[in-house]
Amino acid sequence: MGDLIAVGEGVTDLKPGDRVFHGGNHESVSRVNVPVFLLPPAVADQEALFLELGFTALNGVRHAGIALGETVLVAGLGVVGQLAAEWSRLAGALRVVVADLSERRIEIALGLGADDAVRTATEDLGARGREMTGGRGFDVVIEATG
Repeated sequence: MGDLIAVGEGVTDLKPGDRVFHGGNHESVSRVNVPVFLLPPAVADQEALFLELGFTALNGVRHAGIALGETVLVAGLGVVGQLAAEWSRLAGALRVVVADLSERRIEIALGLGADDAVRTATEDLGARGREMTGGRGFDVVIEATG
């Protein structure tokens, strides 16, 4: 995220001074050849910072190829993991199980609709996963521990 200093030849929809978001490197000044999105004035800087986290979670769920009725495990419940757990259900997961060391993050995920949790601070993820799935294991695992 930042303010445009200059635009390349042929760019007509952006101008110097526009506030934009891009998925490039985190630098004070950078030249980017990636898609750049104009940020509306109503979007605060603090809100815009979450765009990359949202893109990461959404693309992870999309690339996981979740099929209708599958059981999904999301390991790691920071912002990306929380979003991935919610979007896994929207992608067709019948059951969403979450895993984390933090009880608070687990509480949040369960409150947002996750079906069950593995408390990795006190439980063995492999053993609990086999127990939860009748020995079959999870159909999809999304690792979002960072």
